[in-house]
Amino acid sequence: MSARAALLPLALLMAACGEPTAPPQPVAALTIQPGVRRSRGAQDRTAHGGAVDASGSAISGWAMTWASSDLAVATVSPAGRVTTLVAGSTTITVTCEGRSATAVVVVFLPIGA
Repeated sequence: MSARAALLPLALLMAACGEPTAPPQPVAALTIQPGVRRSRGAQDRTAHGGAVDASGSAISGWAMTWASSDLAVATVSPAGRVTTLVAGSTTITVTCEGRSATAVVVVFLPIGA
């Protein structure tokens, strides 16, 4: 095997690795949309959480944790998908790097239901 052929796999490996990625900007605050959600009975909706840096610019790369204060009224998936179950209200909270934001979900039954 020639020296050139032996170096080819090393060169390909180095090219595939690329440059290391920089760590995400520190989280200064979180947002959640919509801030208040009204829902008729059982429905699925996605809440949108976002992180911003100290200058107010949107940033990404951070894992967010979602929670519902009343799982009997609505649940929330790790991706922010809110599933309303019964009439009532609950608070949806998104948390990231020690910061949090909340949204109120109000579930009502249509008249005649």
